[in-house]
Formats: sequence, structure tokens, C-alpha cells
Amino acid sequence: MPRSHCVVAGLLCVAAVSARATPYEDAEPQAKADALSPVTRDYYLKELRPSFSALFQSLLDACASRVSADTQSSFGLVFTVTPQGTVKQVLWKTPNQFTECLEPGLRAAKFPPAPKEEFFFGLSGG
Repeated sequence: MPRSHCVVAGLLCVAAVSARATPYEDAEPQAKADALSPVTRDYYLKELRPSFSALFQSLLDACASRVSADTQSSFGLVFTVTPQGTVKQVLWKTPNQFTECLEPGLRAAKFPPAPKEEFFFGLSGG
């Protein structure tokens, strides 16, 4: 909405700005779609998920002792994997010390090559 309209309809602009989704919220539905798609489901279940589980457990173990327990209670994560098996995007629902500890290991990981340009993988816990 142009600024002049925002002055006239100030409340509408405030509502529109506060209703915008975060990058994590935008990516979460795509992660669900990629996990459930008949085209990518085998990749998700048989390749990416097992590879991620092993890596993530070691990252959790390493980071759990470095940060306070209250930052570990719940989290939301979406990351994307490329056809080269690299991580392109990492999106956290609520970034904090715990996610900051986990992210470098996640970004450095090599995963099975994605079957599409960007495969969205989501995880939430807590």
C-alpha cells in the first residue's frame, strides 16, 4: 500500500504489516508438501530423513551442553537441500543460542542430492 494510503488508513497498514508471514512460516507448508509428494516421498523417507537423523542427533548432543536448557525446549526448522546435496537455506521459527549452535553443523553437512532444485525439509519439536 502506498504511503499516502497508509496515512489515511493507518490501522489497515498496521494490520497488514503484522499479518505478514515470516520466512519460516512461508517455508513450512512447502516442507510438508515435499515430504508428502508422491514424486519426492521416497527421497524424503529413504534418503534425506535417515541422513538428517544421524547428523542432527550428533548436533543435538554437541549443543545441548553448551547452551541453557530453556533455549532447547521447542524449535521449528526448515532447511532446503540442493541437487548437489548442500544446504541452501536454514530457517528457524525462533532463532536463539541453541539454533545458533546447531546451524553451522547443518550448513556444513552433505546430504543425498535432492530430486529437485530445492527440497524443503521441516522439523518441529517441543
